[in-house]
Amino acid sequence: MAYLVKEMKSILDIPIEVHCHNDMGLALANSIAAVEAGASTVSTCVNGLGERAGIAATEEIIPALHVLFGISQFDMSKLTDLSKLVESLTGIKMPPNKPVTGENAWAHGSGIHQHGVFVNPVTYESYPPELVGQRRKVYIDELCGRHGIMYIAEKELGINIPENVAEKVLARIKKSFSQEGRRSAYTPSELRELINEIQGVDH
Repeated sequence: MAYLVKEMKSILDIPIEVHCHNDMGLALANSIAAVEAGASTVSTCVNGLGERAGIAATEEIIPALHVLFGISQFDMSKLTDLSKLVESLTGIKMPPNKPVTGENAWAHGSGIHQHGVFVNPVTYESYPPELVGQRRKVYIDELCGRHGIMYIAEKELGINIPENVAEKVLARIKKSFSQEGRRSAYTPSELRELINEIQGVDH
């Protein structure tokens, strides 16, 4: 794509627009390569809708331009709402792991990922999720670590627990999955109940 754009620019003295389809899963990559090579316009559609496999997704291109090229004249805060609106109007559901606007796009489950993003968000988040109308999610399940438990306790429950308590909570959580047949992540209220039980707090 970069080669094609450069060749066209060497022949034509007009702005270059690219319209990349996603047949091989490369619509975003080709669009970014085109911009890097000098294209001035990228054709997109919300949720990547379009013929066959669709085209480059608006809500993916705009943050990429922001992060990679410092192009920041767009208000990105409504991108997730826009994606959900188009989803509801078209009836075409997006997968939960869809980049940028997916339900799980900013969700961290494994303990090492949770700790990494708490220490330095750019470890796993290229930009703050709030920029695109999202928020960070931390799952409390069999893969989480004590830092995830402490994070949810503080951010969503408003309580600070020491590491030794978090370790006990974690052990109980892991046991519930490995030995007791649990399959769903703990909700904040369930986590509160477990913390209170381990700390011996009346509730």
